[in-house]
Amino acid sequence: MSLTDRDYTDPKDRFAARLADYDRRLQVIERGHVHPSYAAAPVRLPLAAFRVAATTTQSIASSANVPVQLTVFGGPPEYNFGGGSFANNAYTIPRDGLYTINYSLQWFLSGTTFSATQNREAYVQLRNTGATWGIIGWTMSLLTVGTANMALRGSITRLCTAGQTITTWAAHNFGANYSTQSGINTFIEVFELPVDTS
Repeated sequence: MSLTDRDYTDPKDRFAARLADYDRRLQVIERGHVHPSYAAAPVRLPLAAFRVAATTTQSIASSANVPVQLTVFGGPPEYNFGGGSFANNAYTIPRDGLYTINYSLQWFLSGTTFSATQNREAYVQLRNTGATWGIIGWTMSLLTVGTANMALRGSITRLCTAGQTITTWAAHNFGANYSTQSGINTFIEVFELPVDTS
């Protein structure tokens, strides 16, 4: 039976008991054994890990910031572990748990100049089964892009339930059609965290 501070009235005895307990824990670690009372909660393996990047560009009309679901994730995922599925540009959460989701959208704005009065805006949204979870936006007041591109990135950690779907959406009001950029800067990543949520 282990003793606690409540079993001692003398501060010296409490200190001696804590020191003895620390020494016992240290010996356990040095021997490479873990006493059952110190064992951590079991981690469910394998944990889900997923990433898919855009395989093609997508032209998106200027639509008064009405979100358009991205349809550029046409290729196979770069990796997909732990049971999650990917179809129709949506990742399906495999089981209840805590997940970190990273998302990015790169706009192709070559040669674009915005005046100080235009206040053009671009967004990328993260949606979970239709509900908006995160919005990353950028307002251009006086921007000359030249041959550069603009990437919008976000990250969020949320409790998810099995069967929920993760998608990304895009919107802008540039006044003309603009394209998303393919490649590594337009992507979705999902990582299940090793947390016991039961």
